Amino acid sequence: MHIRVTNVCFKGHTNCLINIKQIFDFENDDLRKKYEPKKFPGMIIHFKYGTCLLFKSGYYSIAGCKMVEDGVKAQVELFDLLRYHDYEVNNVELKLTNVCGSFDCEKQINLVKLALAHRNQASYDLELFPAVKFTLDKHIFTVHSTGKVFVTGMKSVPELNSICTKMYNIISPYFVEANMNN
Repeated sequence: MHIRVTNVCFKGHTNCLINIKQIFDFENDDLRKKYEPKKFPGMIIHFKYGTCLLFKSGYYSIAGCKMVEDGVKAQVELFDLLRYHDYEVNNVELKLTNVCGSFDCEKQINLVKLALAHRNQASYDLELFPAVKFTLDKHIFTVHSTGKVFVTGMKSVPELNSICTKMYNIISPYFVEANMNN
């Protein structure tokens, strides 16, 4: 089983108010930016290492990172952009808020048996959603019959690795063996 980090999210504050329109209107920075204040109050900035939502208050969030280190690099890109526009941003703490991950069991899973055996932790209704929603240690897993499993809500990569290993051990008795007659 190979556990893969699919998204790491962060939040922080610049400790200064931001003129979003001024930064958005500046066209000499080669960044993909989107700002539609009538639809959404923040500006979306696509950096090399992650996507940032920046608000007038100075609050920002960074998502789309594949590693924790990418969030730090995206914060540096954001602060460099703000300093270029004469904002005095302090190198404040970047708080990791969410680590999402996935793994592939590389075997089919009998979702009905899994859900029936773990009624208190699992819900499965094929007419509503084609996967089992499984709660383990307050984390929500989405388990698909193909063997692909997704989870969100971790606070660190070691926590992700630990909880995914635990989940794999719960799922493994419900693997479907390949039928040689078909």
